[in-house]
Amino acid sequence: RGVAESAAAAVAAADVQEKPCTALLAAGGYSDFGDPESAGAFGDARALAVENRRRAREWAAGPTAVAAGVEIRRIDRGQWWAELARYQFLLSPWGDGIQSPKAIEALLVLTVPVVQRGPFPVFDELVRLGFPIAVVDDWAEVRAARFARWWRALSPRLHRFRQNCLNATGYWRLVALGDSSCR
Repeated sequence: RGVAESAAAAVAAADVQEKPCTALLAAGGYSDFGDPESAGAFGDARALAVENRRRAREWAAGPTAVAAGVEIRRIDRGQWWAELARYQFLLSPWGDGIQSPKAIEALLVLTVPVVQRGPFPVFDELVRLGFPIAVVDDWAEVRAARFARWWRALSPRLHRFRQNCLNATGYWRLVALGDSSCR
């Protein structure tokens, strides 16, 4: 079975009531950070992203993160979607630039992305548009009590958001019209 089939199966089976794991750190998967052809495409944002990922991994290995239920795992691409669907939260450091596709992957399987704000307004704008994501200034703000609070507030919105917004029509309503009816 290929990745597309695994993704489709995980999306179809995802259920907010079936999340036996708390949080997964998405850091260490595919990236073309070392590709000289793409190095200039992201400029300074790339250097910030590399540092953000390093700090996220460092924080996630510490006692506060471990006590909160944060896991650092290397997951095979073929198993990624099914494994991601088991978690309530995905800690999603910046990607090759600022955002990472991992946040949308998480939302597709009804998992709440946790992102770090940094110097960029994009994440606050996504919240304003109705994205059910948690935004922090520093990874150290992530604690078990916050996970519980975020889950109570955001998990009831996940299914509707996926259904109404994670499709072409919903995307263009959000981006082109600023329609935040996905809330």
